[in-house]
Amino acid sequence: MVIKSAFYGAGDKTINVTTRLQQDIIVKKNILVSNGYFGVDPCPGVIKKLTITLENEKEHVFVENTPCYFETLNDSFYTKDRIGIFYTNNKLKDIILNKSLDTILRAKIFSGKTEIIVCSQKVKSQNYFIEIESLFKNNHHANIATQILQALHAVKNYNHFKYVSFLEHDVLYPEDYFNYPDFEEDCTCNDNFIGVCGTGFQQKKQNDQPLHQMTMKYGYAVNYFEKLILTYLKGEFSMLEPPIKHRCFNKNPSIHVNHGKSFTSHYNIYSKTTTQEDPYWGEFSNYSNLFL
Repeated sequence: MVIKSAFYGAGDKTINVTTRLQQDIIVKKNILVSNGYFGVDPCPGVIKKLTITLENEKEHVFVENTPCYFETLNDSFYTKDRIGIFYTNNKLKDIILNKSLDTILRAKIFSGKTEIIVCSQKVKSQNYFIEIESLFKNNHHANIATQILQALHAVKNYNHFKYVSFLEHDVLYPEDYFNYPDFEEDCTCNDNFIGVCGTGFQQKKQNDQPLHQMTMKYGYAVNYFEKLILTYLKGEFSMLEPPIKHRCFNKNPSIHVNHGKSFTSHYNIYSKTTTQEDPYWGEFSNYSNLFL
């Protein structure tokens, strides 16, 4: 996209920041709309806005102290009704994290109607998607819920997404993962997933419903995780996953990479018996480097 003009301020008290944004859009993924970023307060004591007009005359407005994600200026962003939230504590091998992101990128492209946002504890950990920094840096379930809420609220002003899928950093996703049919329920869970460990592919021993296979209605997701955060603030424990009855079945399986460290609590549901080939994912030898 090409920025035609950009002004920061309120009313008739604005400054022209066109050149600044034209330069930054080349090297940055996002900015924080603020006096600190622009280095001046054009009208003290008043809430300011950044107004960007593109070459095609479309106008985008961002309120002070909110992020502006440059990817959202593309027309294609507003045609999507599905979003995937990838959350990570960055405490696993880069080769696993990058492999997971590779598969998500492929699934996004294959879908054509899905956007991805990453919430990580270490920013600039990837070059694939919109990325925001996690407010907290621990492994408690409350932190995962907070990361998800950060991502949900980061995009709520840009588009009316209908569905949201939850993507974990140690899961490999098939290309058709986001091609689920529309559903009326609040939440669904893909039941077609397997594991992989240092000796091969693993089948499930039980039908858990892990968050890394769940898709929710957008509004339901916001309400659910806001209530979950309140539960954690009271000092009470609760699983991240809501109880659901609806299940869906992707044609091809996702893979949970069992790397020896648990990010959530579903690492122990896989068989100790392993196989060396999967009909969709191919030979295990293609994935053995994840465990070196």
